[in-house]
Amino acid sequence: MDVVRILLADDHAIVRDQLSARLAREPGLALVGEASSSSQVIESSQIFQPHILLIDPIMRDGLGVEVIRQIALELPAITTVVLTAAADTALVLELRRAGVRHILSKNIATQELIETIQKIKNEIDKPNA
Repeated sequence: MDVVRILLADDHAIVRDQLSARLAREPGLALVGEASSSSQVIESSQIFQPHILLIDPIMRDGLGVEVIRQIALELPAITTVVLTAAADTALVLELRRAGVRHILSKNIATQELIETIQKIKNEIDKPNA
């Protein structure tokens, strides 16, 4: 695959702006859309068909774990990467039950996020490896 399509979902505009700017500098990554609420995530996922959903599961309109479950059921080709500031044990367990394999803290270095995305790209490119 030449380009990894990413949908960014976070209710804080400044977080979306910063991540958008950083992802734009990375070759092979394309930010195809943004969602600022849990309610926008499903519609945006259907429209943009991203490879990766980069989401903060805690948004102003509620906990996005149910949205993540719905995405996993309706659009199983999308890999969800959770980027959160509030990853307590209960939330991590809920996210794991929803099928999320990649849970990252918002405190990580941006390079770690990019490396995670590249790892997912490699998994998509070589699904049987």
